[in-house]
Amino acid sequence: MSLKSSFAGAAAAALVLAAPAATAFASNPGHGQSGTHGNHGKSHSHFTANGKVTAVDGDSFTFHAKGGSKDLHGTDVTVTVTDATKMRRDGAKATVADLQVGDRVNVTGSRGDDGSLTARHVNAHSPAADDSTDATDGTDTSTTDTSGTGTGV
Repeated sequence: MSLKSSFAGAAAAALVLAAPAATAFASNPGHGQSGTHGNHGKSHSHFTANGKVTAVDGDSFTFHAKGGSKDLHGTDVTVTVTDATKMRRDGAKATVADLQVGDRVNVTGSRGDDGSLTARHVNAHSPAADDSTDATDGTDTSTTDTSGTGTGV
């Protein structure tokens, strides 16, 4: 047997042995990672959304989504709140009962297999909180010290 034919035989054997591994990599586009890697082994996916509250009902609220997960943009989203949900409104701890129609909300959470949305974090801001930093309504009663005396008048 010549050296040339021995090398050809060894190369053919290597290809046969490598074929199952190559097939495994080709069938898993995640490069060896499971399909649930992005969800850390959980079967549900996550969502983010923000918008204005349109209704509050028991343990859920509805808002019109302006941003966040693309599939939610421009839709009315109903989110369930659980005991594990961390909620804040105007910087203070809150419950779903504290939310008001017109509040701006930023929500992150998980999607159920049935498409339901459960909030993990809700950060709400009341319209009054938004207005408190804007003195364009003419109600600014603060005084300016123009006398140079430091008395505020």
